[in-house]
Amino acid sequence: MMDTLTFENDAGKTFRMTDYGLLLKYFDAPEPAPKTYIESIEGADGDLDLTEWAGVIRYENRPVTFGIRDMTNTWWREFVAFANGKNLKITPSDDPEHYYYGRCTVKHQTRKRVTDVEVQASCNPYRLLHRETVVAVDVVNSATVVLEALARPVTPRITVDAEINIEYDGTGITLLPGTHTVYDLLLTTTPKTVSIRGTGRITFAWRDGVM
Repeated sequence: MMDTLTFENDAGKTFRMTDYGLLLKYFDAPEPAPKTYIESIEGADGDLDLTEWAGVIRYENRPVTFGIRDMTNTWWREFVAFANGKNLKITPSDDPEHYYYGRCTVKHQTRKRVTDVEVQASCNPYRLLHRETVVAVDVVNSATVVLEALARPVTPRITVDAEINIEYDGTGITLLPGTHTVYDLLLTTTPKTVSIRGTGRITFAWRDGVM
């Protein structure tokens, strides 16, 4: 059962509710709405559904709301300064491997020396994993690797230490030593086979996300 939250900003600074004795009143993170594209065709029956025209379903931001109570009316200002207007990683205590990421808007109300803080966050549709997925292959002449993402479609970051050629979906590209992003190499829940030619180490890294 969720009883607290941990926050991290883009600079890597962490704010833990438990460090300040703050209480979590409620937490709501409804499913994100799919981005649907429906076109009505004049003179034809029904509508044309273009939602998956690119092969995947895209989603609106996930609205996350939660309330924090400061029984001592002491530490809430610290949190407001940390969170208001900022992009934060929001990690629930009952799901420590994943986080919500989004920009927060904060308001507060004080009554009888008790302060309630309400936060509205516009977050990435997916719950993101704290740990990146990494697939590393030591290639001698040639190799094949099968890559598969979780729910979130993602383009991996590719690092090679020698000139290496990769082929996927009928497309070939040569990578020089360094780190690259090949934007049309999209990983989904459908396994994707990547053929590799050359000699050296190639590493695919990405951040998975789940609903």
